[in-house]
Amino acid sequence: MFRRYECTPLIVNRRANTNLTGLVLKKERKTLPAPFWVVSWFCFWAHPKTNALKNLYFVMLGLVCCLWTGTLSAQDIHYSQTGNSPLNLNPALTGGFDGDHRLIGNFRNQWQVPVPYLQLAGSWDWRLRDREKRQMPVSVGAIFNYDRAGDAELSLAQLGLSASYAFRLSKSRPHFLTLAGNLGVAQRKFDPNKLQYASQYDFKEGYLSTNPDNENIARTSRSFADMGLGVNLRLQAHPDSALNRTKLDLGLGAFHLNEPNRSFLRGIDDPLPRRISVYGLGTLMLASRFDLLLQAVGQFQGPHQEIVLGAGGLIHLNQTPTRELALQLGLGYRLDDALIPWAGLHYQNWQFHLSYDLNTSPINKATLYRGGPEISVIYIIRSVPPMQYCRLCPTYM
Repeated sequence: MFRRYECTPLIVNRRANTNLTGLVLKKERKTLPAPFWVVSWFCFWAHPKTNALKNLYFVMLGLVCCLWTGTLSAQDIHYSQTGNSPLNLNPALTGGFDGDHRLIGNFRNQWQVPVPYLQLAGSWDWRLRDREKRQMPVSVGAIFNYDRAGDAELSLAQLGLSASYAFRLSKSRPHFLTLAGNLGVAQRKFDPNKLQYASQYDFKEGYLSTNPDNENIARTSRSFADMGLGVNLRLQAHPDSALNRTKLDLGLGAFHLNEPNRSFLRGIDDPLPRRISVYGLGTLMLASRFDLLLQAVGQFQGPHQEIVLGAGGLIHLNQTPTRELALQLGLGYRLDDALIPWAGLHYQNWQFHLSYDLNTSPINKATLYRGGPEISVIYIIRSVPPMQYCRLCPTYM
């Protein structure tokens, strides 16, 4: 797929005949993408007075139809395992899990042309409890992203904090509407010593590092603040129902709302376009030992968009408490870019996931049909509920 640095021949090509202005991306459109209306359509299906869980198929089908509108060319950091990097998808997914603490690590090593695109992420989120150890509707989280690409090792390091609040929509059903926001800082930098310029080439001698590059590089790093907002609707079956593992997340996240300036050149404005994510993540319990997994994710940034559709199954091999074991298999498709087979293993509080992008886009001639392996590890900490002691009547002592 195309990366964040769409207009950076200076970074990707060692011998690009361009100057430093090649690092400045074209100014993107500031209009928000059309999928905002999709969320309103979801809210109709998700209203507590409707039987939304029975309409899971239609909701996911509707989301697929709404997202099946374009091609891929996202700029931000992205993962094929979108659901396994929730804070990158939507800050409103902070605390959206069964437990007290959640730790996640993601690693992706994309194809090489000629150098690899490396990215990794780590996140932690915490569902707060009150003095009586009851879970509160407030959750907090933190995330770190790192991305490096090209010969000049153009990199982006991000550190963000998020907070969410969940409103219960129904007393009889566990349906929640979560609002959240995040604040962060980021640093973008590159190494000019690893670049070669046209002025350093001689017709007879070839490349001469002693020749001046004739570039006036004011700075090689740029730091900026960042902010985002999100909303997530969680619909799930009652814990005592026969289909207690069935759940559906519908959400919208907005990142880079302040459109920070990321230009390396002084006096030049290069705003980072807003990124909008719209998604549906569903789990449908079909049997006591089998769950159907469905996902549809669309991310939109400036004129670019990324659509990922996927389906899979989760087989519960052992459901004995403290010995839980499950196997996950599935297949995803990023429109006009790649097939994404994935596998996962759930053991007790651990989850291990592996996927690989099989490139199908025209760029496969450069990548030799190689995609990118991706690994994610999730660990959830659950508090042991305190034992309830009952004082015996002295008559029976």
